[in-house]
Amino acid sequence: MNTSATASAGIASQDCAVLRDAFPSLQTVLPSNCCSFSGVSCAGGRITKLSLSDRNLAGPIPATLGALTSLDRLSLWGNQFSGPIPSSLASLSRLSILYLHDNLLSGEVPSFLGTMKELTVIGLQNNSLSGSIPPALAGLPNLTGLSLSNNNISGSIPSELGQLPRLEKLLLRGNRLSGPIPDTLSKLLFLQILWLDGNSLTGQIPSSIDRLGFMRDFSFANNPMLAGSLPDNIPVNATCNGANTAVCASTESARARCSLSAVCEWQWSECLMRMLR
Repeated sequence: MNTSATASAGIASQDCAVLRDAFPSLQTVLPSNCCSFSGVSCAGGRITKLSLSDRNLAGPIPATLGALTSLDRLSLWGNQFSGPIPSSLASLSRLSILYLHDNLLSGEVPSFLGTMKELTVIGLQNNSLSGSIPPALAGLPNLTGLSLSNNNISGSIPSELGQLPRLEKLLLRGNRLSGPIPDTLSKLLFLQILWLDGNSLTGQIPSSIDRLGFMRDFSFANNPMLAGSLPDNIPVNATCNGANTAVCASTESARARCSLSAVCEWQWSECLMRMLR
């Protein structure tokens, strides 16, 4: 008997049991080997990817998912999950991609996300999250995409976000953010997409933003107290909304190629990501 294979099967069985307990509504459709279920991927006898998006799942996000410690991708977007993001997810130390957008989540953006060093993309947009943006997110050295758009997040944009060395997309539109745009964002040398529209930002658009040579898509619209203009070297269209507010739209070619009428905000962002690589 292959003892390593037996051990792997035992571990997979444990992970499958966690999955069944976490989502009772799926128990009738989950096969005994859950690794063959659509949306579940396994390696080495463990569940490594869990994509249960758009499946009409509701209630709190199960805290028991924290037991799936080999997960590198957790995608639960497009459901009706409510309540806070469970702290047990901090146990997912290998997690690279976290998609919880388009749900009914509430509570604050958890600061424990800043301890999950493997995270590359965080998608939390289109929920009812509140509180402030935790400065602890600056502790994610591999983060390339952060979307917190269309929530109820308030407070200022943390200057610490300028410490994210690989950040390419920062999407914060449609919140209640206030205060100035931190000058430290000019340190995000790989930033390509910056959406800050629909907030209550004040002050001047930092002139240092002209350092962002990879920038392709700015949006500052609907910040009535935001003043200033964009540097000439930013390759986007810019118009003025009111007396002083800078409004930046993405290029028409990008809009056409991504077919905005057919995709949601995060999908459009991913489309732009692919085009810019």
